[in-house]
Amino acid sequence: MVGSKWIFKVKRNIDGSVECFKARLVAKGYSQRPGFDFTETFAPTVRYSAVRTIAALAGLEDIEIHSLDISNAYLNGVLEEEVCMQLPEGFEEIGKPGDALLKKATYGLKQAGRVWSKTLADTLTKMDFTQIKSDPSVYVFLRDNLRIIIPVFVDDMTIISKSSPAIQAFIKELSTHFKLRDLGPTTQLLGFKIDRDRPSRTISLSQKQYILDMLERYHMSDCKPVSTPMSPGSKLSSSMAPSTPEDITC
Repeated sequence: MVGSKWIFKVKRNIDGSVECFKARLVAKGYSQRPGFDFTETFAPTVRYSAVRTIAALAGLEDIEIHSLDISNAYLNGVLEEEVCMQLPEGFEEIGKPGDALLKKATYGLKQAGRVWSKTLADTLTKMDFTQIKSDPSVYVFLRDNLRIIIPVFVDDMTIISKSSPAIQAFIKELSTHFKLRDLGPTTQLLGFKIDRDRPSRTISLSQKQYILDMLERYHMSDCKPVSTPMSPGSKLSSSMAPSTPEDITC
């Protein structure tokens, strides 16, 4: 029997403001046994280098960038293995209180990411998208003069295309397979804030809020900024390098 627990999280926007409060029931996947209730666990996710390359392409060619979020993505995947999970306290099912045979890939299971990745890949393949070999989390649709590029990071999808009607048609078709949220034109992507200057065809990526969070975590939010980390005019020489084993250890 796999245990379960509630996870509570505050989801924030790129500027640090609260977007929503999330509560999710997850399985305690660490108690699963390999070869019994799971086998393969690998699931690809888009590389940051691919995201930056696609963003650069969108800027240079002045392409539309649109964001989607798949609601409860993992629950769209159907489990092949037999997994029983203990339900949270206070929930009782008629017949056998506290136990449940899982049909869907609940969050927390070791194979959940893989099952969702395969489910999404099968769906997009049926919609005539192709996974590129260099990054299997990037899907491309090519037909006549229409091109749509979709990098996928778990349940976050970014749609890049010159045709706005094609983007809306894709969203409409995908909504027949999954419950999703249309987030509109992309303003943030994988923690990066996106600023576009369309007349000059440039895109800037920044992580101001992440930097502020790191400073606060390491108690440096009140530190004073300086133009250089050492005293101006300092001169370094090889004689200043550690030469004894004691100095090197220090």
